[in-house]
Amino acid sequence: MSSPVALTSLPCPASALSPGVRQLLCEGTAATSGSPQSVKAGVLNWGHVNKILPEWVSDTRQYFNDAASSLAPVFLQCEELLCGMPSGEFAQRYAHLLQWTGNSQLFLECFQFLLQGSESDRLLALLMMSSALERALGDVFLLKGQQCPSMLKDLLITPELQDIFGEVVIQVLRVVIGPPISLNIRNVAWHGFPAPGEIQDRLCWFLLLLVPSLGERLQQNGVNPQDILHRSPVAVNQDQLLAASLPGNPQTSITVNQDQLLATSLPGNTQPSITVNQDQLLATSLPGNTQPSITVNQDQLLATSLPGNTQPSITVNQDQLLATSLPGNTQPSITVNQDQLLATSLPALSPDDLFSIEQLFISTDFVQPQFVPAWHRSLDLYREGRYGPSLVLLLPQVEHSLRRVFAAVNGCPHRVLTAEATTLYTTFDEILDKYLPSQGENCIRNAIGENSMDLLFDLLVYPDGPRVRDRLSHGEITLNTLPQPLADAVIHLAVKLSALFVRREKTDICEVLELVALSGMMVTWIGHSPSLEPWTMEDGVDEFVRDNVRSAEVLTNVQRVAEGLTHSSLSVHFIPQDILRLLAPFADAGGLVQHILRSPISTLYRGQTDTNQVPQNVQASQDGQGKSVDIRESEIVGLISRIITEKQEVMSQIKVAMETRQEQLKQKQLRSRQRDNLKRLLESLPCLHAMANILCIMAASLLAHLDQLSNIEQTQMKKLQKFLKACLQYTENLRTFSGPDRNKWMECTDLSIKFLPRLVTAVNENMFLGPLSPPPIAVSQST
Repeated sequence: MSSPVALTSLPCPASALSPGVRQLLCEGTAATSGSPQSVKAGVLNWGHVNKILPEWVSDTRQYFNDAASSLAPVFLQCEELLCGMPSGEFAQRYAHLLQWTGNSQLFLECFQFLLQGSESDRLLALLMMSSALERALGDVFLLKGQQCPSMLKDLLITPELQDIFGEVVIQVLRVVIGPPISLNIRNVAWHGFPAPGEIQDRLCWFLLLLVPSLGERLQQNGVNPQDILHRSPVAVNQDQLLAASLPGNPQTSITVNQDQLLATSLPGNTQPSITVNQDQLLATSLPGNTQPSITVNQDQLLATSLPGNTQPSITVNQDQLLATSLPGNTQPSITVNQDQLLATSLPALSPDDLFSIEQLFISTDFVQPQFVPAWHRSLDLYREGRYGPSLVLLLPQVEHSLRRVFAAVNGCPHRVLTAEATTLYTTFDEILDKYLPSQGENCIRNAIGENSMDLLFDLLVYPDGPRVRDRLSHGEITLNTLPQPLADAVIHLAVKLSALFVRREKTDICEVLELVALSGMMVTWIGHSPSLEPWTMEDGVDEFVRDNVRSAEVLTNVQRVAEGLTHSSLSVHFIPQDILRLLAPFADAGGLVQHILRSPISTLYRGQTDTNQVPQNVQASQDGQGKSVDIRESEIVGLISRIITEKQEVMSQIKVAMETRQEQLKQKQLRSRQRDNLKRLLESLPCLHAMANILCIMAASLLAHLDQLSNIEQTQMKKLQKFLKACLQYTENLRTFSGPDRNKWMECTDLSIKFLPRLVTAVNENMFLGPLSPPPIAVSQST
């Protein structure tokens, strides 16, 4: 990586607001006295507001300037009304008028930020209110509309919203949070342009009073808050955040999220089917997971399923059995569940860490001095366990700092400022793009490193990732549900970026540099998993598999698969000599899958190539941005994703069937036919588990060799595609036969026995690809 650009060489303006925007936001909204007539009974008097607004003819800068000046006394009046109001009185007076938003508590919290907080708190209140208001307006739109516009400026010009609120209300909204030539305080704030205190407090107070005023307007127009159906918030899954935290991950810099990157790394790919879920792929790969300790006696296990058996219960713990036997089961109920395990996978930032980070933010050119209070306040919110508000405040600051890096390395210092009406803002979309608008190459990757770019794409861009800035800014995430690991990831990223631009004259930050080493890894695993004991002969499992007649047919072909893998090109780097043991029924192949997936895969701008560089044997198409996308890679990843998804569904259905039948058995509710069905289910488990292991190894191997696709001849590629389509059909049929309305377990075994020879052929023909460089040896890290 090239040396970081010294940002001190770039003039750091006193304000990131361009002259026109600053004049409109600061001077255009100034007023010496309020307008008492503009507020009536504690809410906006829309009749008076309508009188003072200039007549609208078209959207021009002059119109919005005049409208902002006309509303300036109203802004001041709102500030004078609310800033002296006790918090209890505000809640008592306005709580019922905030119900229409579906998020009353957020606005009550924002009142506290505005009343008692710092300049950074008031900026935070503006960010929170504007995103929540956008979400609420979208919910109101859906009372009459079908598809809510994705952009606020488009939402505000819909006839549905104007019919509900009226023309004057919509015009006020458009003046304050409308197009770029308006005050546009929502976009200006969320893209990180204003420093704390730069936007006048009265605009924040006005926005706060505007919300209950809209609630009263709805009531006047006959809209009951209970009639508004609020869209479900987006739940950020911790699995999306921590895929790179698998134990032994050898990458020591900020690492990529394997399940998001491999699934969504094809630019322009919007098909949801091209997704590889890490939980599904690494179903058995929990760190250190040896097979859980269960006390299963084979005689007890099968005797209870025989007709006429009078034993009242069985001693097998079904959850424990399935935890090892079914890949895809992501919540083994042994001694710890998945959520508990993930919760320990990131070391929480200690008070000393946070203090060191504060010192780093002061000592780096990555953070402009006037923005430091906002960075520090985000850490205060983290200390308080308020991870949602912490990221709401931090992410715009990161965007502003990265915009400065972008402007420096690409020789366009003017792009640091807010844009005027004739150009677009420089936002994350452009900062992270591979090319500049001039078609030149964006140099920011050389400045901050590919690993940091990967993490930015993970967190902000990929459709199946958390897309945290997007979703927070549009009010799609409930702030108090945002998980700590996501906040940890963003803070570690901020630390790493800040460390690139530390001023060298600072010699008092040794502790910070130690923290930077941790942030360079981004995530680390706790280093061990719960103590799990392996199965033994006394448990009866070996006898159960050996005495199962159908298992013998499976094991014969599994042995052929193992022999083929041993003699394939994969064996040089990936396949151990005891592969047969790992493919045996109820064996844990998770370690092997992890080992395969440790191979580094370049993900940044993956699949996006220059058209004139596409090899002749590669089919390519143009995405929506005119960039060439490798269709073959896209199809392979899509097929793998669908295979694993189907397999996951099969495992879930088997788990449900086992739980249901076991409970019925314990309650003596199984009829003779149902007991026979349970026995067939148990007899199918060795086969289904072995097949699941093989498919996981296959999927991991193909993903690890994605870079080899461009070198494959068309004939071999067609064979691979045909084979994966056959795999998909096999897993789809399994899902059908294992469904709750079918329960055809003999058919599931027959399908597997029939498909195994195709697997043997695929292995012998080296369809799993190879060879490639071996993954580096993992170095254990202490936590």
